[in-house]
Amino acid sequence: MGISYRGFFLHRYRGKTCAHDLLLRVSFPAYSNADQGAEDAAWAFGESAADHLRTWWERYVLPRMCGAEHERELLGEASDEDVDGALLGPGLREIEVWVSPLGDSGRYVTLASTGVTRHVVYLLTDEDGQGDLSARGSRHRPRDPLP
Repeated sequence: MGISYRGFFLHRYRGKTCAHDLLLRVSFPAYSNADQGAEDAAWAFGESAADHLRTWWERYVLPRMCGAEHERELLGEASDEDVDGALLGPGLREIEVWVSPLGDSGRYVTLASTGVTRHVVYLLTDEDGQGDLSARGSRHRPRDPLP
């Protein structure tokens, strides 16, 4: 049985004179190891949620933070086992994380309260739509309703 877990995706948006980091936390559902289609669907579900959150942030939050043109880069990915518990709290906020490489691939990282490289990230999760956004401040509310 493939267990459900949370995946983390760290993105950097770089402009000519600026950089903004986004950390996405999404859930990947459990699946049967004997069913390749179920495994593929679980992966697609989590990646689709991450893509949706990323594009929402690009459309509604980043332009309010900075008017520059940006290029996006995926800095790394992590799963629950490689993440400090502080990242399991609510999203829609900026937090400080320290990133360390995990293995030689450069794709996977650990995220903790200490580490190699400090990042101030905007944390956005697939659970953020369950609360009251008015408590988060008007700065992060979208200008237009989502389609």
